Amino acid sequence: MTCPTDAELLGFADGSLAPEPRQAIEAHLDTCPSCLAIVAAVLRSSAPGTAGPSERKSNAALPPSPLLANGKPRYVPGAEIARGGMGRILAAEDRLLGRRVALKRMRTAGDDLEKRFLREQRITARLQHPAIVPIYDAGVLEGGDPFFVMRLVKGESLDRAVSKATTMDDRLRLLATVIGVVDAVAYAHGERVVHRDLKPQNILIGPFGEVVVLDWGLARELDKANPNDDADRLTKSGEASEAGEASDDPAATRAGEVLGTLGYMAPEQSDGRAADTRSDVYGLGAVLYHVLTGGAPHAERSTSTGDASNREAALPIRDRAPAAPLDLLAIVDRAMATDPDARYASARELAEDLKRWQTGRLVEAHRYSPGDLARRFVRRYRAPLLVAMAALVVLVTLGGLSLERIFAERARALSEQARAEGALQRAEEQRVAAETLVGFILGDLRSRLERVGRLDALAGVAKAVMGYQDQAPSTEDTATLLRRSEVAGLAGDVAFANGDLGAADESYARSAAAADAANQKQTSPEARCRAALRLGDVRKRRGELDAATEHYQRCIELAREVGGTVSKELSVRGWLALGEMAKIRGELPTARKILEDARPVAVSVAEEAGGPGADASHLLFTLHSDLAQTLFIAGEVAAARDEASLAVKLARARRDARADDANARYDHARALALLGLAEQTGGDLVTPEARYREALAEHRLLAARDPSNADWQRAVGVDADRMGSLMNLRGDRRAAIPWLKESADVSVRVSEIAPSNLEWKRDIFISRLALGNVLVELGELDEARKELTQALKIQEELMAAAPGAGRAARELGMALLSLGEVEFKAGRPEAGRAALERSISVEKEYLRSVDTAPVRQDLAGALLLLAKNEEGAAALGHIEEAVAILQPVRGMAAANPGLDTLIKQADEALAKAKRK
Repeated sequence: MTCPTDAELLGFADGSLAPEPRQAIEAHLDTCPSCLAIVAAVLRSSAPGTAGPSERKSNAALPPSPLLANGKPRYVPGAEIARGGMGRILAAEDRLLGRRVALKRMRTAGDDLEKRFLREQRITARLQHPAIVPIYDAGVLEGGDPFFVMRLVKGESLDRAVSKATTMDDRLRLLATVIGVVDAVAYAHGERVVHRDLKPQNILIGPFGEVVVLDWGLARELDKANPNDDADRLTKSGEASEAGEASDDPAATRAGEVLGTLGYMAPEQSDGRAADTRSDVYGLGAVLYHVLTGGAPHAERSTSTGDASNREAALPIRDRAPAAPLDLLAIVDRAMATDPDARYASARELAEDLKRWQTGRLVEAHRYSPGDLARRFVRRYRAPLLVAMAALVVLVTLGGLSLERIFAERARALSEQARAEGALQRAEEQRVAAETLVGFILGDLRSRLERVGRLDALAGVAKAVMGYQDQAPSTEDTATLLRRSEVAGLAGDVAFANGDLGAADESYARSAAAADAANQKQTSPEARCRAALRLGDVRKRRGELDAATEHYQRCIELAREVGGTVSKELSVRGWLALGEMAKIRGELPTARKILEDARPVAVSVAEEAGGPGADASHLLFTLHSDLAQTLFIAGEVAAARDEASLAVKLARARRDARADDANARYDHARALALLGLAEQTGGDLVTPEARYREALAEHRLLAARDPSNADWQRAVGVDADRMGSLMNLRGDRRAAIPWLKESADVSVRVSEIAPSNLEWKRDIFISRLALGNVLVELGELDEARKELTQALKIQEELMAAAPGAGRAARELGMALLSLGEVEFKAGRPEAGRAALERSISVEKEYLRSVDTAPVRQDLAGALLLLAKNEEGAAALGHIEEAVAILQPVRGMAAANPGLDTLIKQADEALAKAKRK
């Protein structure tokens, strides 16, 4: 088969893949080291039978017992083997063929019992399977009782074998017997026959390990027109097992009661409802339960009745067999589910899961932990892991240890160079092997893990590779230096994704140094440009905005030296980074110009790369997304909505073209949420909910897939915040609280991963501010003050850490505005006035450098709130100032309901103040 998609491999690794593709992938992994490496890294997670003839009405339709030519009976009955409520089984001699057989005959008279007996005879005769006793002959004895002859089977019943198994290992050896039974029942189901009385006493193990399912006396043909016929209303009482040992089971049902054996029957049978194949699945699960625990699942309270009320509930198998493998217990739990729909749909499915367990594969009934998956993975692929490329698989699974051994071997071989000429060849072979392995890690393995969002799986690998490179000779050629730069960049990317900015900074600096060293030997602007981009990202997240900007500008300069499409791609990446820096500083016109200037180049890169499915198309999506955010912050809501719509269109096309790319799904969800925010700000309070919920569902799936991916976790918090804000705008503030609390909790967890990451810390501020504002509206002032005070403290820390981040000033003003409102409502006017005056001062200073509608809106809102709590000339002065501040942005009010409402409030306040 062709290689599975990366999403399918990831689904295989985390146990979420459907049964059919999982089995195909298991077979594929035996022959494909590359796909095996991907999985290992991530772990580091029948047609109906023909109906028989109509039931016979009387014994007259049966032939008489056959006689030999000498007039003697063909069959000579011997000792009784077993008996039940309906018949007796005798050992007999077949004089015609000179063999021992088993002969079953009616024990008591009765038309209904005779019907059942004949039905058992007919059903058993048409079931042709090695584990079902064949019928040789049938007829009527001299006394008029019907009989049939079958193969005589010797051996012991499964329940006796279980009683002899004193350890769990002994009992697990009986699993092959159970699988044989399940296979036989699956065959019967294919013939549209259900057994309805499966239990260990009806299973015989022959002297050579052969398995026989006995006693089909309660069997029913599913295709019969009237399944609830008279025969079905009869029951058995200790019915004998065919050609086996006596079934004197006191738990067997009595005459006139429900069909089956209470200790093993399905709930629907014990309740007197119709049984189907799923009822047999329950019985098979109960048999396996008995094998693992040594007893029946259900015990009878007494022998006086045979209904469901007379049996105890099954104790959880985990309590009775704590030493049994968990995935095998999960199979029992699923087979014995109370709800038939929750069981295996057929005995065939149960057999397949048991065989998967037996061969070390993943079973469908069990949800594996990452540790379970890793251990089973290594056991399952122990042989493939020993071949050449599979050394990588062991390396990734064990955190880089195997790779270190490969590299240590190379170092040892190199040290022997001076002693033996032959060591040179060995050293070269080891070098080629190691370099090939490194190339695979940096190429195919990295790109495929990136697509499923699991770059973190290479953490130990990158460290091992750098250790190997440190052992190499100090005088290295350009190619080796560039490889050093690439490996260090990989280590930095892994650390960056995990939020470890210190380790990322160190690795990126190492990457840049190697690229510069290579540049001194031979120009390598591409590697140096990429290293500069990485360093800039680290500096940005640390709040070192000037240093970050220098790195991004350096990348753009180097990109010009590269040439071709790569030059365009690197330039766009640099421009996107500079646009983000301008946005963070609050320089929105600059950010907008940078992004709009980059647009034609980004379009060209996407087209040359082959459209939405190409990696480079992500740049065009990012450009539209960043431009939408910039316009939104600038208060140009309609334009922001248009750009967000383009971002959604691009992201959806990319997601559809790359179904196995987790990052494409992540981007699509982000774009949906951004579009919803623009629509919400434009006054649409209905459409955004569906967008937020779709985005949140996707982000939750991604976050559950990889809890270590901080970006995916963070996205869940952002979506929850937007849902809460939407509920608040609708006036449903109680519904908003759980969403905003979830957002705050997620933000705190993510920030704890890397406390130095200012962007993640800002998320906590946003969620605390939103939660505090809702609590103010609900009148819960103490809780509101608590949340807003925390938000203010965080924002002051952010400003101190990154004083050049202009947006921090605006956000500080917003926190002060909300806190001031709380203080006024709580009856603390002095504290409220102090907070508002500080908010106004901060916002005025910010307006001097960033003149946008949202900033003017914030400032005017603070002035109006202060005026509301002042009197006379002071109040009028604040109102007039607010009206003047809003004057330049009145033309934007039509597209911004919030701004429109504030302008109307200001005008009304001014008119009212003047009337006084």
